[in-house]
Parts: sequence; C-alpha cells; structure tokens
Amino acid sequence: MPTILRKDPLILLSDDGERVAIDAASVDDRLGALTGAMRIPLNGRPMWVMPYTTANFRAAHTLHIPLPAPIRHRYKWSGRYKPMAHQASTAAFCTLFDKLFILNDIGTGKTLSALWAADFLMREGAIHKVLILSTLSTLTPVWCTEIFQHFPHRRFHMLHGAGKKLVGEDAAFLIMNHDGLRNTALMATLASDKMLDLVIVDEAAILRNSRTKRYKALGQILKAVPRAWLMTATPTPNNPTDAWAQARLVNPIAVPRFFQDFQAMTMRKEGMFKWVPKPDAAQIVHRALQPAIRFTAADCLDLPPISYLSRHADMSSEQAALYAQMRRTLVAEIGEHTITAANEAVKGNKLLQCACGVLLDDGDTHTIHASAKMAAVMEILESAGGPVVIFAPFKSVVAYIHARLVAAKIGAEAITGETSRGERDRVFAAFQRGDLQVIVAHPATMSHGLTLTASSTMIWFAPVWSNETYEQAVGRLYRKGQTRHVNIVHLESSEIETEMYGRLRERKRMQGLLLSMFGGDGDAPAIDKAVG
Repeated sequence: MPTILRKDPLILLSDDGERVAIDAASVDDRLGALTGAMRIPLNGRPMWVMPYTTANFRAAHTLHIPLPAPIRHRYKWSGRYKPMAHQASTAAFCTLFDKLFILNDIGTGKTLSALWAADFLMREGAIHKVLILSTLSTLTPVWCTEIFQHFPHRRFHMLHGAGKKLVGEDAAFLIMNHDGLRNTALMATLASDKMLDLVIVDEAAILRNSRTKRYKALGQILKAVPRAWLMTATPTPNNPTDAWAQARLVNPIAVPRFFQDFQAMTMRKEGMFKWVPKPDAAQIVHRALQPAIRFTAADCLDLPPISYLSRHADMSSEQAALYAQMRRTLVAEIGEHTITAANEAVKGNKLLQCACGVLLDDGDTHTIHASAKMAAVMEILESAGGPVVIFAPFKSVVAYIHARLVAAKIGAEAITGETSRGERDRVFAAFQRGDLQVIVAHPATMSHGLTLTASSTMIWFAPVWSNETYEQAVGRLYRKGQTRHVNIVHLESSEIETEMYGRLRERKRMQGLLLSMFGGDGDAPAIDKAVG
C-alpha cells in the first residue's frame, strides 16, 4: 500500500521507497522531463511516476513542486541518535543545493546534520569523498568523534604535512585544520584528488578576509569541487561586510565583484575612522548569504535559562595608580589624534592587562597582583558546586590564574595557543568526565565546536575584543546536552571592562570604543571618574 507523503498536491511513495507518484493535474507538465518520469493512470487519476532520487527531488524543487527530500524517507539515520526535527530539516537542505550556508545557532547539532547528509549522498553515489576544514580544537573531539561514533562504516583520515600518500585512499572524510590551507604541497595533493567532491567548512566566518592565503587556497579548491557547505552561527561577527568574502565562495553573483562596492551598500562612514551599518544592512546580508538554512536555539532546543552576572572587584592600590596613569596618557594621545581605529585595541589592551594584574612590556611579564579578582574567582568556584570554565584574554593572565589555583590545591588545567592538540583533547575529555574542576583558557583556543556541558558556570576574568570569540565561548556551555541553569559571570574592575562587556552582550561593534569613552564624546564618562 503506497504511503501518502503529501495530500496537496497528492504525492505517494511506493512500498519499497524507490518511486514516487505525483498528481499530474496539480503540477507542471515539465515534470515529465525528470529522469525516469512516466505519466500513467493510478486509481483513475493521472499521475507522474518517477524514481525517488535526490536528483529528481532537486529538479522538482526548481519547478516549485513540494516533493519531500528523499533523505527523510529513504535514509536509515546512522548512529546512536535519531535526528531532531531541525537536524533532519538541515540535512535535507544540504541535499538540495551544491553550495550553501548552514547558519544554525551554536549547540544545535550542525556537525551531525552535515555528516548525515554527506553519508546519505555517498550512499546514493552522488559524492565520494569529503574534505572537512575546522579549528584545531574541534578536529578530534568533535569531527573525528562524531564520525567514529555514528558512522563506523566510514573511514576518516587526519591531514597533516605534505599529504602525498592520501591520493587514492578510500577514506570518506579527510579532516584538516583551517591553517592547512596554507600548506602549498598539501593543497596540490588535494587538487589532484579527483574523488573529492564536497568541502565542509566549519566556523566559516574565519574566511571573511579574502586577502588571506587560506581564503585564496580554498577558492582554488572550490573551482574544482562542485559542493561546498559553509557552517557558522556568526557569519558577520563584527560588520555586515564580513559576509562579502563568504558569499563570494558560495554564491558570487549575490554580491558585487569588489569589496568596496559591498561596503558602500551596507555601511556608511561617519568621521575619519568610523563606519556604521546602514539601516537595511541586515536585509542585504541575508540576501547575500543564500542559499542558507538557520535555526536558532530557541527554535529547536528546550535549553535551560542562561544568566549573565556582573561582579565588581576593586583594584589594588598599585593597580589603581598604574591604571590612572595609563588612562591619563591615553586621554592625551586621543587629544593628539595619535589613536586610531587601527591601534586602539593595542592601547586598550594595556588597560585590560592592568585590570588583570599582569603587564606585558617588550616580551617581559610584570605581575601586579589582582587580589580582589582572584578572591572573587575563589568565591565563585566555591559556590559553583561543579566544574568551572575561566576565560582570560592574555596568555600570561591564563598562566597567572592557573598558578594561583594550583597553589590553592584546586584541580585546574591551562590551555593557550601553545597547548598541543593531544593535550587539549586530554583536558577536554577529563573535564567532561568530571575528573577536572577548572579549565583556564584563552577563549580563542577553545571557542569553536566543543561541548563543555559538564560545567554550568563560566567566569570571564576580563573581556575580549571579538564578538564572535565571546559568543562561541559562551556556546561551549549553553548548548545541546546542557541540563542546568547556566551562569556567565563577568568580572570587572574598570570602566573599560564594563563598557566592553556591555557591547559584547548587545553585539555592538568594538571599533571606536576608546574614542567614544575618552575622546570627549557626550556619552563618555568624565575623566575625573577614573579609578583611583
């Protein structure tokens, strides 16, 4: 007995799942051009009968015929879990277009959705080999683990070095760090692999600068590879113009050929250094990043609530005196117009370092004990009742916090850019098992793809300048698998930290922060309110 897939128009699925029948009276006669289509009477009704393939599904879609995706009815979802509704929809979308964006929120299971779609297309013979590009921190704990656990019938291979031995291997998935795109020998090897027909780019916003070597290398690869799926929850973390380079990889005709033209479409210049989005920038970006699918966490997951808490910690007298001195110098430099949008983050970092209690000067590290902040950390750790993640924006500050925790006999591990992939994997696994109380890390080293739901408390020792880094880091706790209320604690000792946290929460641009705060802007705090 055929299964009814849809009533209007009537669409039937054969018992063996191999064919579909569509009411001929309700659809375009051009449907007859689809592969294997035949018009026959069925129970007195004229019907188009054809093989139920992805190719016919895509062709029907171009004719605006709502044929359900074959992956929903012909695919036995591989692995330990069945897809949630939004994951099945995402996987189905991936089978509809060759090049596309997956913009689902952090923690919604984008990885597994993409792998299911790739596995289905392999079973149909539509693709043979997939190159996966991701961040260093997610290669093993995310992509390798998901393939190993859910697709035991597929081989995967980690790419590194020249990669000359990979040509002709039967690995279905080749997994590589984004930075591998800078490896000329490896790129030449991949370019010669005729079986490669899909590239999945995780955290694709890293490709928002078209002038980088890795962007250009990927562009060359995509000239020969027919399919590309770019995945990111934050395609425009800083400005609407972040979308331009990504759109050029997926749908180049959706944006102007030159970046400056897209910038003129989406932003306007205010003053010498300040650019602000135009009112319709979001709509222009939406049109540029197509075809795309997006589910927010609120759309698809019953996540527990999340709270953002601010906790003030007074500076020590030494910190306060040094901070006030730096602030006066900064105000003077602004008055002399020597601070620009290009160097304000460097100048601002000096204030942040002072607030953190660690100063960097020509490679040397000078410690100014931030006793109140560390006391606040200890209090939060005591009340958290479980594992905690602490983020600090400087490697030296990570080391400082870690040393203090170890001295207090608290089980803690530190992760910076110098931490090897194997060591990171060991730390993350121990943390998720409950064998480790605290991870202290620079957020950029562990912000993508990881699940750290063993913790429900995150402490920011000081803010970062990047909206994307901040949101990705928060998403390590607030994601699928989290069963508790999540607390994000912002420690602050200075007005620059307060302002930065506010902008991060509201997703405002950081550019111009110092000029706004200290440059005589009407909304900026008065100079005589400096710490001291």
